Amino acid sequence: MDLVLPTVTPPGDPAETRQLSLNEEESSPVRVSEDKSDNIVLDCADGEPFAPKAALLGTLNPDGAGNPLLWMDPITENPSAGDTEVWELHTLPRMPTRSTCTWSCSRCSTGRTRSWKDTVIAHPEEVTRIKAKVDVEGLYVWHCHILEHEDNEMMRSYRVGPAHKAFLPITAK
Repeated sequence: MDLVLPTVTPPGDPAETRQLSLNEEESSPVRVSEDKSDNIVLDCADGEPFAPKAALLGTLNPDGAGNPLLWMDPITENPSAGDTEVWELHTLPRMPTRSTCTWSCSRCSTGRTRSWKDTVIAHPEEVTRIKAKVDVEGLYVWHCHILEHEDNEMMRSYRVGPAHKAFLPITAK
């Protein structure tokens, strides 16, 4: 018996294109310098930034600068069920050593690969475009798969369907 796969319907034209940002920042509390013997030593007062990197997701400002947001900030991505959207992830690293991020999303198709997948790679200083049809209402998370980034707030909620106060992240007071 032959395997018969279901027919896949292309997602269609996007109702909206969202400009989002991956904001990689230098570590501010951990700084190092070299001593007279070329050893790397902790130097929080005058040293150069040293890992761990901090990274936040967010939106893109009209001037092209990132607008980093925390997990607890209000939801900024709220597509309607049944819509097709394009999400443009602008990778804005500041560190001299840069990493590649693998993103989790549902049934996404990037321009370079044009294939169905649930993760994409966002290279430094590039824009990764994700086109997806959102068809099931609910609260979801988009995030980076680098563990250190997940630990540093690189996760954001998004809501498919009508915004509802009960589904918005709690804000700090």
